[in-house]
Amino acid sequence: MMPVLFINSRGVPYVDLIGRRQKTLETRSKDMLRSLSDSWILIAETGSGTPVVKALAFLGQGFPVRSRDEWNRLRPAHLVPEGSRYDWSASTVVKWLYSVSCAVQLPHPFTLPADSVRHGRTWAELDLDSIDLLLQNA
Repeated sequence: MMPVLFINSRGVPYVDLIGRRQKTLETRSKDMLRSLSDSWILIAETGSGTPVVKALAFLGQGFPVRSRDEWNRLRPAHLVPEGSRYDWSASTVVKWLYSVSCAVQLPHPFTLPADSVRHGRTWAELDLDSIDLLLQNA
């Protein structure tokens, strides 16, 4: 099984930015990607209908950011726009950041197949046979 990370790209093309190696830190409000750390993942764009798998990358270990100053210092890597819903706010205590490296855009993006095993709104698992079939039909 291959993990597929969901990233909401409504308003900002985060998945495309990862595929172009411009966004090198993925952000979360909790340490929710620990089980995917230190592994290759597919990345699916969400936010407008069915998830579309558009990139492949290596997801590193997560680390906490506990201050607005540190968050702002890392902005060139996480690319979260100031004032957006994902930005540091007055009530923020911690944000978790995960390195994203060796990213590549898939030449033929595909919708997440129905046989994938979803793990809530954060990620899914895709059977490797399904990936092979999708690539053969691309």
